[in-house]
Amino acid sequence: MKCQRAFFLVLLLLSFATPSPCLEPCRDVLSDDLACYHATVGALLVPQESGGSAPFVRMVVMPSFSPEWVVTLYPQVGSARVELRVASKPLWGEYPDCPPVTKVRGDLKVRVHSALLPEDLAEEIVAAWRKALLHLEPFAGAWSHGSDGVSYHASAWLTGYGLTCGETWSPGPGKNQTLVRLAEGLRAHTEQPSAETVALLRSLIEPAGKNTRSQE
Repeated sequence: MKCQRAFFLVLLLLSFATPSPCLEPCRDVLSDDLACYHATVGALLVPQESGGSAPFVRMVVMPSFSPEWVVTLYPQVGSARVELRVASKPLWGEYPDCPPVTKVRGDLKVRVHSALLPEDLAEEIVAAWRKALLHLEPFAGAWSHGSDGVSYHASAWLTGYGLTCGETWSPGPGKNQTLVRLAEGLRAHTEQPSAETVALLRSLIEPAGKNTRSQE
């Protein structure tokens, strides 16, 4: 009976967990309790870079109750390419035995979209991403991540630093919220490219610059 009370107390504390106020350094997935799930998301949705470490910025989005998705921006000369991968249903529980994942199986599908973005806009997005990832905060504590909500994993290949990443859960206002909105804007643009989606992304850049500069 005491064990049951303790269990429900933990669930109650998790239900009142507060959003992480900032991007935090990424945890070691090899020691993570969710390592199997994270490996599945990575294997099925994260593109494998070819020809070494290609420059990119990326957001891996893992909602509790809807399909996972990954958006990647590849800066290029003249224009940039954005790639979006979305699972047809949540990946949680699809590979319960934690086998090495090499392909999608069963009725699970992965939708892939691609679109171009103006070079100058892509450079500004990369700059905002870079500033956020170079000003990471320590872990906020045991309750900065909860059992529901959405987990966001931002990463980038930065010259002089290599692969850098930060994560947050159900973010509130601040620079992490701006990165989340940029990722959502990139997804919208990739699914239905238009002048409106480009304008939306441009409107987010100035706030991103202000927020990241304020952290310096």
